Amino acid sequence: MIRIMAKVRKWHRTHPFGEGRVRGITAVLGTYWMPLLFGHIRAHERDDTILRIALNAQRRQREEREERERLRE
Repeated sequence: MIRIMAKVRKWHRTHPFGEGRVRGITAVLGTYWMPLLFGHIRAHERDDTILRIALNAQRRQREEREERERLRE
């Protein structure tokens, strides 16, 4: 569950996206995330998304490597 500011909800109500507000909000967020992930834009100063994604990817790689090592034994 996410909390969305009232002014953002109001904007989405006045700019319908066809199949519903959730899909529209997802589209707008996707428009932000993709350039952010590819380094085309900088995140807000308090946005630690890239760091969290990188740390999560490292953790998953480590877990997969450990699992492969266990299977070899």
